[in-house]
Order: sequence, then C-alpha cells, then structure tokens
Amino acid sequence: MAKLDFVKTIHVPGLGNLHIKEGSGSFKPAAVQREAHEAEEPADSGYTEKNVKAEVKATVLSDPRLSVEDLNFRDKNVTVMLESGKEYMIPAAYATEPVELSKGEMPLTIASSISERIG
Repeated sequence: MAKLDFVKTIHVPGLGNLHIKEGSGSFKPAAVQREAHEAEEPADSGYTEKNVKAEVKATVLSDPRLSVEDLNFRDKNVTVMLESGKEYMIPAAYATEPVELSKGEMPLTIASSISERIG
C-alpha cells in the first residue's frame, strides 16, 4: 500500500530545521499554469501560460531558539524535505506575510518564483 507523502522538514539557513506540526505542511513546486482559449475555428484555439510560484505552508511550533521576527525572513535558500525522501530547493524564498504566534503555533507561508528538485 502506498504511503501518503507530506512535508517532513523545512530548513531555513540561519534558523535550521523548523519544528513543524505533524501533518500541517503542504508544498506546491513552481510550475506553469495553462488556460485554454476557444475560437470559432478549432485550429485557432490554444492556450496562454503564466508562471505559478512555489509555495510551502506549515504550522511552526513555538521554539525557544526562534522569535516571531525570525520567521519574517526574505532571500533565503529554503530546503523542503518530503516524507518520501524527495527534496526541493526554493531559492530566494520569503515569508509571504507577517507571522503571528497563537497558542504556541505560528502559521507560515513561504514562496519563491522558482523551485528545483535536488534529491
């Protein structure tokens, strides 16, 4: 039986591996989105493309070595490891919005215009 894949580790240079709530992570690699355009003549139909940013979301658990300000980073080469062992680099990554601490948890969304599978 196949195992479900999920975000296991998020590594941020200078902060180390973030302690994330189990099952809270999601990852979407950078990709191209295509939108169909219909025309009267089928031969004239086609599509347009637009780039979609890479995004990783997770709930970071409170950690005495981290402050809320630490998680409001930019221009970091973030590494995401999935449970399956697949590993992705998200260069020049940034936190998309200010992080808020509530009940020992901090929702975090990290984005970048590119991502690359490295393992």
